[in-house]
Amino acid sequence: MLKAGPVATSGMPRGMFRMNVSGLTTLQRRLQDLHRAGDDLNEELEEAVTEGLEQVKEAAVESCPIATGALRNSAFVSVGRYSNGRLRGIVGFGAGGTVPYAHIVHERLDVWHAEGTRAKFLEEAFVTLRPHLEQIIAKATG
Repeated sequence: MLKAGPVATSGMPRGMFRMNVSGLTTLQRRLQDLHRAGDDLNEELEEAVTEGLEQVKEAAVESCPIATGALRNSAFVSVGRYSNGRLRGIVGFGAGGTVPYAHIVHERLDVWHAEGTRAKFLEEAFVTLRPHLEQIIAKATG
């Protein structure tokens, strides 16, 4: 507990006073504990987002059209932080241009797809799993 109180002003210029404050060591320790707890929460949140997006990726791969397997093999999850510290999570296909047709296969509704595969495979996986993602994140943030 912080305690503060005025101290005699003898020997000081008129109108000035001093104040002793005790308990700063305890306050500093508690702030450090909060900081560590925040770091732990951030780590748990990143893990939860990664787990959820990995599930979206797996579901999307299952319904992703397959001809050569390159599109399915290009699926990725990336979780990190922006320069302002905000968490960012990405799930996608064709990172770095490895499969330049990924967006076309995903968006074209007029192209025939083999049974069990479809256009909008990533979007549908995300929409279907969104409630589950929200549960994973809520559990991580307590």
